[in-house]
Amino acid sequence: EDGARVQWVFLGCPGVGKGTYAGRLSRLLGVPHIATGDLVRDELASSGPLSKQLSEIVNHGKLVSDEIIINLLSKRLEEGGEKGELGFILDGFPRTIRQAGNTGGSHRY
Repeated sequence: EDGARVQWVFLGCPGVGKGTYAGRLSRLLGVPHIATGDLVRDELASSGPLSKQLSEIVNHGKLVSDEIIINLLSKRLEEGGEKGELGFILDGFPRTIRQAGNTGGSHRY
């Protein structure tokens, strides 16, 4: 139960094992492992409002903007809060200084 209140962020270069260790700890502690790449893929697979815009960005090989990533993550954290999730492990967020400036304040766990 104590683990359910963790708010951890895993940072590092691609391929260093962030997802592997975040997934293991997620299961051990009983908190969701939230990977920004998964959020983008989930939105692309949906018929959600950002799906078409994301598809164009990804198909042109561009990086997804900070605004879209922050939007997707905020939505996921809000949904988690509504479901009673008390903590999380973020994988791949923040990846920019702007994203880091938007990590606090609006979500309480």
